[in-house]
Amino acid sequence: MTRKITQEDLIRFIYKETTTQEHLWILDQIEQDRELKFELYQLLQTINLLNGLEYNPSHELLKLLNEEASSSSMEMS
Repeated sequence: MTRKITQEDLIRFIYKETTTQEHLWILDQIEQDRELKFELYQLLQTINLLNGLEYNPSHELLKLLNEEASSSSMEMS
């Protein structure tokens, strides 16, 4: 029985976090399985959308995060 490719496998494939053997195996599976190819396509589109987002946090949120970071670093000392 062969192992089924998971979404995590595909994400690792996209970010080149697989071994050469895994990469070739996943590539072969993608070429053979239309649904898997579509899932890869959807993941790539999602990643592209997320990479294109711009987030501008409010001044209040930045202040709160800075205060939290400062108090956390003091606790670690």
